[in-house]
Amino acid sequence: MKDMECLQRLLALAGPRTVLTLVEGTVHTLSWSCDELQQQRRYVERVLLAEGLAAGDRVLVSTANNPQCFAILLAAISLQLCLMPLHPDFSSQQLQALLEAQTPRLVIVDDPHRMLAFGETTVLQIRERAAEWLQPLIAGAALTSASAEVTAQTNADPPLLLFHSSGSTGQPKGMRFTRSMLNNYLWKLHELYGAFPDKPVSDSYSDRVNVLPVTHFGGLSFCLLAMLEGRCLHLLRSHDARDHLALLRKLRCQLVLLVPALWQELLSGDTGNALPDLRHCLAMGESISHSQLQQLSARLALPVHNAYGMSECLTGIYNTAALIEPPGSCGRLHFGEAKLLAADGSENQSEGELCVRNITTRPCYTSEELNFRKYRDGWFHTGDLFRRDMDGFYFFVSRADLMCVINGRNVYPQEVELILREHPSIHFCIAAPIQLEDGRQRLAAAVELAAGASVTANALVDFYLQRGAVYATPVWVQFFAALPRNGGDKPDRARCRHLLQLGYSLSRQLAPAGTNA
Repeated sequence: MKDMECLQRLLALAGPRTVLTLVEGTVHTLSWSCDELQQQRRYVERVLLAEGLAAGDRVLVSTANNPQCFAILLAAISLQLCLMPLHPDFSSQQLQALLEAQTPRLVIVDDPHRMLAFGETTVLQIRERAAEWLQPLIAGAALTSASAEVTAQTNADPPLLLFHSSGSTGQPKGMRFTRSMLNNYLWKLHELYGAFPDKPVSDSYSDRVNVLPVTHFGGLSFCLLAMLEGRCLHLLRSHDARDHLALLRKLRCQLVLLVPALWQELLSGDTGNALPDLRHCLAMGESISHSQLQQLSARLALPVHNAYGMSECLTGIYNTAALIEPPGSCGRLHFGEAKLLAADGSENQSEGELCVRNITTRPCYTSEELNFRKYRDGWFHTGDLFRRDMDGFYFFVSRADLMCVINGRNVYPQEVELILREHPSIHFCIAAPIQLEDGRQRLAAAVELAAGASVTANALVDFYLQRGAVYATPVWVQFFAALPRNGGDKPDRARCRHLLQLGYSLSRQLAPAGTNA
């Protein structure tokens, strides 16, 4: 694949075979062959040209997972437009800031109730499964501030995709991918997943199931890779991970990337040997404890391996079945370069911020200030703290910006979370610093229990004290039916911290005099 142009191959997809299937819950509601996908793509091209779009113009797409997204994507590639996939859960304030900063010439939605949010921009609505499924609903004056000057600045390698995913922090981070960047990304993904041991080259790949929204770069890149490799791609329109597991089992998938929703679902119920045909399984998306990896391995009857990656670049750090990795490791470096930097910027052999450099590390943020801070001398600074042992295995410690100081000691909330998550009653938890009445800073924990489970705050604290550092013990534990999530479907840390502080302060107001925290 490295000797050909990935995007040209996407445009040349042909044949009667099925390439895209839409699944609503567990029911297949729509399937497209390569020919049908290309017919839809050519229709979209005509619609976009009729709207007066030219090379370099930006088109914002706000939809759920559906095949039409790929018809729009292929049309945008063909016409050299810049596509902006947007998560439907973007807040009104975030949306307005995005419209002012990026000035799209056209917006495509699949929810008619969202139309008015886009002001004077021309809006088209997807009418699914209709013969002519793009119907103009608002024909207001298109924004014109996307000037020729902006287009001229990017002619050398114009942006192909502009992502504004929320990230793990809940704050939108704009990411800009050019054609060459996306090609490099897809080439390396193909090499990575084709190199797993015990998988013969002649062995046909299993179908791909997308369990991330296509508005997330990770979800879209895996979808594109599936089409390039000739797999059938199944798009799930469901927020229930049990539907994902049912489809994975039905398709007899051999290689699965377990995003958090999937591995949490596997741990939360008695699913038995849920995916008996699995040959390789990687847990990705957020830190997972060794205890949870062992539980997943027992449920699936094969080793589940940890991995580390991010949308901005491929880190090259992952585990494989050929290695017996130490408990809790994210794996070894398999391609490119990596180094660990201490707080003073010096290189450290054993612990520090992870920096990587490889074919996929090129400045991609829409914020030049962020590019300057995160990309230096070809190195991408991940903002994640890692330990590296003598054998080259990497261990995730925490986000560097989450570190807090308690009693003069550096404390990483995610290390506390990993310990608490090993308790069988906990489905998920977030640890965060709060201020006590006397101004001291201590840790608190927001806890979401597993279905049907119950446990007291004191029992959780005792559980932690048997395994963790005393100085990092949570002084306040608050239970939630469900932790607040951000647009990336991850727990919203900022919101959790605010609710913990609010809950603690209220409890002190109601507590009898002399009561201790």
